[in-house]
Amino acid sequence: MSLVAYIQEYSNGFISFLNFDASVFAWIEAHLRGDFWDAFFSFITHLGDGGWFFIVLSVALVLIPKTRKIGTAMLIAIALNGILVNLILKNVFDRPRPYDLQLDWWAAQFNYPDLIKKPSSASFPSGHTSSSIAVSMAMLFGTAKWHNTKPMRFLTPAVVVIGFLVGFSRIQLGVHYASDVIGGFLAGLLCAVLAMLILRWAAPVYDKLNAGLEKLTDQLFKRKGSF
Repeated sequence: MSLVAYIQEYSNGFISFLNFDASVFAWIEAHLRGDFWDAFFSFITHLGDGGWFFIVLSVALVLIPKTRKIGTAMLIAIALNGILVNLILKNVFDRPRPYDLQLDWWAAQFNYPDLIKKPSSASFPSGHTSSSIAVSMAMLFGTAKWHNTKPMRFLTPAVVVIGFLVGFSRIQLGVHYASDVIGGFLAGLLCAVLAMLILRWAAPVYDKLNAGLEKLTDQLFKRKGSF
């Protein structure tokens, strides 16, 4: 029996969570449903598919020497998130998706908008949310600590906003409960903090690898310039 199934069977607190989730869905149906919002959040949510947008951004920052440490923190954060959320938490909780929940009163009030393909993985916590927050928060922390320049002060808040929008899109599209997204936010934040701590603990190793990479890059550019 999964943890969620146990709670559902033996705890009245499970109903309180569902009432909260139902109230959020009801608010969205009343205020954020329509062609524009459905298209907007359908687009936003795909930025979090497999974390591709945030991985590409992280790699791009790694390739730039001045932002390499920030990009490294972001990649560590998303790797930690994959382990924590996809391999551990989703399997422990094994919560059914909103459209798969077998409760009569829930089925009577929940309307799945059917705007994107239904995910088949467990619902809690939201992987899109956790990965987006892990990377964007690592970027925020890294920018504040290592490279607080004007371009990064512009780019970082934009990425953080995108991270939060990706999380909210999962509720608007009906593929996650609000409590899944809150759990995803907390998991992502934890991964970002751990990534910063890992880079702090492994600073000598990072500095050595970074120096080697810079030396290799210099040699490649000199060789290219010789032709």
